[in-house]
Amino acid sequence: IDWVLDWISASFIPNFREIVHPVVGFGQASDMRPQAVKDATEGLEIFSDKFLTGKFIIGNVLTIADYRFGVLCFYLSFPHIKASSGFELSHRLRSYLVDFLAATPRSSNRLNDATQLFKM
Repeated sequence: IDWVLDWISASFIPNFREIVHPVVGFGQASDMRPQAVKDATEGLEIFSDKFLTGKFIIGNVLTIADYRFGVLCFYLSFPHIKASSGFELSHRLRSYLVDFLAATPRSSNRLNDATQLFKM
């Protein structure tokens, strides 16, 4: 779990920022964005192969890593992200997100409420 949390913070968040932040109003897209989309896509594929072999990260029971990662996947699933950056969650990550939201109904309600802040 520590390895996953470290990877998210050190390797994935910089790409996430480049992809998501301009869409939700935190700055403008930079010329680094296409590379961030490529790096995020490749990194998430490796991540999925390594850590999403069960329903959730490291198995079939939620961990703190799922709460960290699931929220990021939620924001990456916004249609405006794909329209703006070209980034799209893989089939495996979309499936993971459905499972995560189903397993966390209270969080799901709050996340869905948060989407109202970012209506485009």
